[in-house]
Amino acid sequence: FVILLLTIYFLELYIKKDDANYLKFIPLLSFFEINLHASLWWFIFLFMIPYIIDSFKNDKLMLQGYRTKPLIITFIVSFLVGFINPYGYTAITFIFHRHGDKYMFQYIYELQPFSFNSFISTHVFVIIMFTMLCYVYFRKGLIRVRYICMYCGTLILGMITVKALSHFMLVAVFPLALLLKDIFPRDFKKRPELKRKIGYSFVVILLVATATYSIWRYTKIEKAIEFKHIGSEAVDAMDLFSNNYPATSYVSFNDGGYIEFRGYKPYIDPRAEVYLKRNNHKADIYKEYYEFETGQIAIKDFLEKYNFDFLFLKVGDRLYNEDEIDNYFIIYDTAATQYKVYARNDITTDEIRQLIIDEYEKSKKNNK
Repeated sequence: FVILLLTIYFLELYIKKDDANYLKFIPLLSFFEINLHASLWWFIFLFMIPYIIDSFKNDKLMLQGYRTKPLIITFIVSFLVGFINPYGYTAITFIFHRHGDKYMFQYIYELQPFSFNSFISTHVFVIIMFTMLCYVYFRKGLIRVRYICMYCGTLILGMITVKALSHFMLVAVFPLALLLKDIFPRDFKKRPELKRKIGYSFVVILLVATATYSIWRYTKIEKAIEFKHIGSEAVDAMDLFSNNYPATSYVSFNDGGYIEFRGYKPYIDPRAEVYLKRNNHKADIYKEYYEFETGQIAIKDFLEKYNFDFLFLKVGDRLYNEDEIDNYFIIYDTAATQYKVYARNDITTDEIRQLIIDEYEKSKKNNK
């Protein structure tokens, strides 16, 4: 987002100062973006296109008109710079291989379309309405075509996928400074010196007070904050049986990252693109995961195929409510964390396994 904002900043400076030297920074930003976050690299050019459109002078279309040639040259150079990365053209085309899988959308909220069922989307909608009203109210001679293009484009993307609402926030709010600039005095130096000092002092005091209160609040609640995964105790139970080797584990999409962090090989994790066949060239794991969780694949067939060492289950998983799972015995179960863990029978000896099963059955009876 910093890189994208800097791109807009240098484009605006170019227009305001009529100095093409500001455009020299954009190819450098393109280089950083392709190497830091390749999938968002295309947004640099999506943001540049409205500026190129607005550079053509046309009073009927309300196009501002400024030098187009430096913008087009910058656009081409910045695009070519994108090939300077460890993966060549595949980094540029990667984004076209990561989307469009309907099964992946089932588990990744940010890829789902806009919905009022979301707490975040509801609040973003208020911002959408506020900015839209400002755009309409101040439309005469103030709003620029490039801002309208970016506003509408990112809003459409935000309706398609919630993730893009962040880009809408990025480009929809800053033009309000142009629309509202005449409401406030432009030159604060013309104000009496005493009033200026009082104003500056008030801002400083407010900032210090806010920082002090925030630190105080943090120290009060710091003891209540647990900086650990809610399923950490469940993984601790797995550690007792893993014998310090990279055991495999069935795990849900959202917990796969933590399991991997703890040294296990998860069935799936939140690295969305890795589990698409067009990227891994082996199997559509998302499709299989969805079909298994929805009962389209038999439990016995699935477990025999992978022969997991452990089953790391969270409430809501298909296997969570299974009382008995063939060839596995339970080693962890608590309502407090809503996690269950099963280990494969041959992980330990028959005596220890039977002892654990007996103690688990006793605890269930006592709880009843």
